[in-house]
Amino acid sequence: MRKVLLALAAAVIALSAAPAAAAFAASSPVLTCNIQPNSNDVFHATSCGTTKVASSYSVDYYAQGGSGTYTYAWTWPSGYSFAGCTSSSDFCILQGVRAFGDLSLVATVVIKQGSSSTTQSVTARLNAVCGNMLC
Repeated sequence: MRKVLLALAAAVIALSAAPAAAAFAASSPVLTCNIQPNSNDVFHATSCGTTKVASSYSVDYYAQGGSGTYTYAWTWPSGYSFAGCTSSSDFCILQGVRAFGDLSLVATVVIKQGSSSTTQSVTARLNAVCGNMLC
């Protein structure tokens, strides 16, 4: 009888912990990106790009959605100047990106709320610019 009660108690504890993790995953922000200049301001999860030709670009990474207060640990491509990218900012912006060759710029963020966390990545893709056109 004691073993049955212990097994039931363990099952109740396991089941009561599962919804908290699922709730965080369902309501946590989603990492998205947008490249400017672009013909729109739509942020995309997974990857983003642009068909506009420019001498330099801005790549905006944004952890959007979710509810509550979060902290952020950003990892962005090295070699670029940036804005945001702090533990309290839900955005990270790479500035002055020049596309001398095709680029895949991956940003990663660890999003924490209390003791729960999730890690997300998104890729900004830029085609090389040759003069006044894409190569």
